[in-house]
Amino acid sequence: MTSSVPPHHKTFNAYKKAFRFFRSGVVWLDEAGVIIGTNRKASELLKYTEAKLQQKNIFEIDPRLNLLQWKKTWRALLKNTEYHKETEYITSDGLLIPVAVDGVLLTFGETASVLFVIEDLMESHRLKDLLSVTSSAAKVGSWALDLVRNEVTITGECQRLLGLEGDISVHPSGDFMNQLTGLISPVELVGLQEKLVASIKNGINFEVEVIFEPKAGQFRRLSINGFSQQSELEQTVKVYGAVKDISNFEARTEDLYLTQFSIDYSNEMIFWFRPDGSIAYANRAVCDKLGYTRDELMALKAQDIAPDFDQSAREELWKALREKKYLEFETELLTKDHQLFPLYSSLNYIKFKGQEFNCVFSTDYTERKKAQEQLLLSQFTLENAQEMILWVDADGEIIFVNNRFYDLTGYTAADLQSIHLDQLYIGAEGPLSKQEFWQDLHREKQLEVETDFTLKDGRQIPVYCSFNYINFEGKELNCIFMRDWTKKKRRDEEIELAKSAFEIAGECIFWVNEQGLIKFTNQSASTILGFSTAELQGLPFNEICTDPLILDEEEVYDQREVTLKTRRNTHLPTELSRTRLEVDGRISWCLIARNISERKKKEEELAKARERVEELSIRLKGENVLLREEISNTYNFNNIITGSPNYRQVLKQVAQVADSNATVLILGETGTGKELLARAIHSLSDRDAASMVKINCAALPPNLIESELFGHEKGAFTGAVQQKKGRFEMADGGTIFLDELGEMPLDLQAKLLRVLQEGELERVGGTRTLKVDVRVVAATNRNLEDMVQSGKFREDLYYRLNVFPIINLPLRDRKEDIPLLIKHFTRKYSKQLGKNIEKVLDADIKALERYSFPGNIRELENMIERAVIISDGKTLNLKSSFDRSQTLVKKRNTKFLTFEEMQRQHIINALKRTNWRVTGPKGAARLLGLNDRTLASKMRKLAIKKEALN
Repeated sequence: MTSSVPPHHKTFNAYKKAFRFFRSGVVWLDEAGVIIGTNRKASELLKYTEAKLQQKNIFEIDPRLNLLQWKKTWRALLKNTEYHKETEYITSDGLLIPVAVDGVLLTFGETASVLFVIEDLMESHRLKDLLSVTSSAAKVGSWALDLVRNEVTITGECQRLLGLEGDISVHPSGDFMNQLTGLISPVELVGLQEKLVASIKNGINFEVEVIFEPKAGQFRRLSINGFSQQSELEQTVKVYGAVKDISNFEARTEDLYLTQFSIDYSNEMIFWFRPDGSIAYANRAVCDKLGYTRDELMALKAQDIAPDFDQSAREELWKALREKKYLEFETELLTKDHQLFPLYSSLNYIKFKGQEFNCVFSTDYTERKKAQEQLLLSQFTLENAQEMILWVDADGEIIFVNNRFYDLTGYTAADLQSIHLDQLYIGAEGPLSKQEFWQDLHREKQLEVETDFTLKDGRQIPVYCSFNYINFEGKELNCIFMRDWTKKKRRDEEIELAKSAFEIAGECIFWVNEQGLIKFTNQSASTILGFSTAELQGLPFNEICTDPLILDEEEVYDQREVTLKTRRNTHLPTELSRTRLEVDGRISWCLIARNISERKKKEEELAKARERVEELSIRLKGENVLLREEISNTYNFNNIITGSPNYRQVLKQVAQVADSNATVLILGETGTGKELLARAIHSLSDRDAASMVKINCAALPPNLIESELFGHEKGAFTGAVQQKKGRFEMADGGTIFLDELGEMPLDLQAKLLRVLQEGELERVGGTRTLKVDVRVVAATNRNLEDMVQSGKFREDLYYRLNVFPIINLPLRDRKEDIPLLIKHFTRKYSKQLGKNIEKVLDADIKALERYSFPGNIRELENMIERAVIISDGKTLNLKSSFDRSQTLVKKRNTKFLTFEEMQRQHIINALKRTNWRVTGPKGAARLLGLNDRTLASKMRKLAIKKEALN
């Protein structure tokens, strides 16, 4: 994507980024003198933010510049004239700082602006002035020959030594040498030129002395030295040096001696360090402070006496020193005996005869630092003290308060300007500013008062005040330390209440010291034990405690039962709570003894009662076990009511298969309770914590069975508005009961087989395969073998389901259970209908035992429910209900029998005639004209068993 910003704007922004971290200040000005851009150094120099500085024009910061002068400057810059001047700029706080300004015109597209580079002359002027004074006092001037520009620069002192006027100046090198002609003898001038040429060519330093005649008849002897500075290509680019007046050598030597003496014996510590950390010079004060001789000190490095200045720190220091020429900071030096002491140092960069030096002037800062630290600590303590502190004069005028006073009282500094001290205190003995009070304070120096103090909101709080007389520089002051006693007053009240509670408590309370001696006790202890308080104090606690009590354990708290002795030498059982407390380094024990005589008596009675209950419990437990075994064998098996020996075989099969994960197929006539057997298998298995999910395959339309079993995805068919989990997913980890399995459509049987074999399924309309862990129990009243032969049931599914078949007996084959079931259903429906039926006639029970019950248990249950409904008294009206069932059976028996029903009845009649002999010459097979194996197969197919029919 092409940027819409003009190229010259991009260039301008690039310049702004480039100059942002420039070490000199940079500002951009438009034609009207408005500042349109700046860098960080300029904002720091002028003490404005960059945003504030860009809102000003050049006239607001340069008082020497006006609009007319700016227009002239702009026109000059348009002609490519360089702009340079030294002036003074105004900072944001109104200070004038000397600066040097270099300007250049920049053009970005059709827009022109001026770039000002601003140099701070504050430091350079100071160094320049120092050098000027030093040069004048030492009569030394400096010069430099720039071979790149072919210019000679000479300092003001050098000009004065050469008889010239003015400050530092720059001359073309040829012109300057011509100026020396006539002032120096031709021979000496030639010698000077030769030395200079040799220095340029070979990079060597030189020093010559010449006779100089600035005026006729006036002669000076000058020493001129030079030092060559070469580039990386070993080419001389600059020669610089000094000119010294050595006309009066004796006077110079004396001055030098006095200067050296002054430096050596100065009270300030003076060092000269080289860049490598070696010490070039140290005066006597340094040796005395550090404990070294001068020779020992000169053999050390900077890091030996200044541990913080390792090589990295030293390099950073020299980098900053070369740039700024002068630094100030606090540091610490290490003495010969490894003691650190603080000092304040000023560092000066000096270059002498081609060598760099760091001239350090240091002052021992120990006492001053201590004083500053004490002052800071005092100020911090004053401002952060927990007590309120006020300074007040003799007239009661408040001079100073600390922060705590403002925080607790709500007053502000403005409030205190119009408040007199006497307005704040209520209840003090007379005004705090009266003469009598000050006389007492002057005499005693300190007074302590408890009074009330008025807060800003008008509330009064109790305070404790300490008034202290101070005479500071002839002025009498009252320093008040004031403490809020609200909590103390409340604590005193709590202590009084606790003391009262201590005395009236119903328990015996003892305070015992580390030696086990009783220090304090309450009135209850004296009353209960019969001793006086005086007798108990100082008495070893173990003398009244029959159980040895060790008090030097580490536990802070424990509780135990001990026996205390009374004055009458009786024994009092108590529950003793022991708490260890440490106050001011001393250990004390609080012992609280509660009288538990009544509790002990009740515990003994309860123990005797428990022994009796335990005896009866043991006796009843044995009787209960026998009773439960009898009931279990007779009546109940997981909600299955039975007492029939025939049906126990069925329940035995349930118990055998329950612990496994095998698939179970329950066969039997309708109404025989196949679902109860399925629930018994589930509840006896290790899956009983999960759900048993039931689905009746005959109760759902064929097109919905698959969705119910396996679930469906959203949109799988019309009406599938959301995803639905199937019964197999819901039964994951548990059991699924497939009732009326014979009614399942043939096309769905293949999917059921996959779940049984692989444990996998897919929702209707879905593509993701789901894993399930489900135990399958199926039930049907249909003959699955006939359905397999007729093609209505898959053979592979039949064998997969028929792992453990259980044939549930019809009620006519377990007639022993009819009385039990009659009683069970009678109680059930009597409770539901709110009736109290207690009796069933034996004749009615016998009549039902002779009945074949084609509807099995379900028919019996319906018959009993109908009988309960029509019964009026406490006897079950079973005959009316049974007669109604008989009528229905007769009507049902008039129907035309199926071939299978006729065949089953015909085989049963033949078996009864042959006394249930199946094979042999006199067996039923010969009577029916069938092969022995064929008859046995048909008996299995039609569920014909002798024990079931007897």
